[in-house]
Amino acid sequence: MSTSTDTLHTFLTPLTSQWTEIADWPLARFAVSGYQCNQLPPAAFITSVRAIVLRQTSEQRTEVLVVQDPERYHIIPGGRRESDETLTATAVREVLEETGWQVTIGDLLGFAHFQRLTPLPPGVAFTGAEFVQLVYSATAERYHAEGREKDGYEISATFVEIT
Repeated sequence: MSTSTDTLHTFLTPLTSQWTEIADWPLARFAVSGYQCNQLPPAAFITSVRAIVLRQTSEQRTEVLVVQDPERYHIIPGGRRESDETLTATAVREVLEETGWQVTIGDLLGFAHFQRLTPLPPGVAFTGAEFVQLVYSATAERYHAEGREKDGYEISATFVEIT
């Protein structure tokens, strides 16, 4: 990424992370910090957009969409931005592709800040040493089985009651 990380660091300085963890991806290790914040980080660093998807049952119970992939279960479906998409359009498309659910995007809840800790193997092109993934709230509207990627990474998506 050609943009100076100074811009990102200036944005992050007054904020306090809610959590930090180490994430081991196949090609790199990252320090990941989560921020609860309704301000957008500098656009040049936003690589992915995710959503926490909720729905109300007919009994007025709240459920969250839980996604299973080959490695784990999680509640933040989403993914990479296309160059011509808005942030919310990315979230809508990615949630549909990964889960089959059409959603309405709500508020920005925050973001995860990734800092690469290890060098990449030679010849591997990858996002810069630092990037962010946004997390929005979303409401499930309708299931479209045909919207889900047939050969996608995700195995299943199921609503689970929040208790």
